[in-house]
Amino acid sequence: MAADATETEFQEVRTAGEIARLLKRMHAEHALLTVRFPHEPETFSSAVIDVEAQRASYRLDELCPGEGHARVGPGTRLRVEARLDGVETRFVAEVREVGLDRGIYFYDSSFPELIHYRQRRLHHREPWRVGEDGVIRLLADDALLPARLLDISAGGLGGVVLPPHRLDPDTEYTCELCLGDGSGNMATIVIRHVRHLPLPSVGTAGRERFGAMFKNLSPADRRLIERLVATLERERLKRS
Repeated sequence: MAADATETEFQEVRTAGEIARLLKRMHAEHALLTVRFPHEPETFSSAVIDVEAQRASYRLDELCPGEGHARVGPGTRLRVEARLDGVETRFVAEVREVGLDRGIYFYDSSFPELIHYRQRRLHHREPWRVGEDGVIRLLADDALLPARLLDISAGGLGGVVLPPHRLDPDTEYTCELCLGDGSGNMATIVIRHVRHLPLPSVGTAGRERFGAMFKNLSPADRRLIERLVATLERERLKRS
């Protein structure tokens, strides 16, 4: 059944605000970082111990075991992996300076150029029908944000919003899903990630693409969405 399938989603986070948010979460949640030197299999442990968004910089704790720390200096590049709420997160850290605070070494680094998300989904996501608009209306704090549906699963949906509207990750919205047959459905969603689309991409230039998860769906609403996803899958297979 389509809704029971599992798939891997890749996301790239490139904006300074989003990178700061992820690094701050690693810090607040005391996420254990797995660190490797490039092209080497041996792993070391570290943690994010400070984030300064205004300076676009952060600090990593000294590598453990100590033989890893002995190899770190200004300009050293490190491959860093962490998990946040089950999401595998990867980025490359470049050490700007090695410092010492109360007997513990740290590595001062500029924000990475990008952070990779690799998430195992519990629900298969189907693209919306080609040539048919799926309209989403998002409501938060009395503001109505029109959006366009790109894909949907039993666990969430993806879409785009038009400028000048902006979405904030981890924010809840009341979502009205207006399908092509005129039917509609209300649900609460939580924005999980947002990516700006500055270049032309299938009519989405200048927009923000987002991914969201459904929150507290009723059993009836979940079954309705599961049936919709199954229908979309059957239609896609017929076309292929």
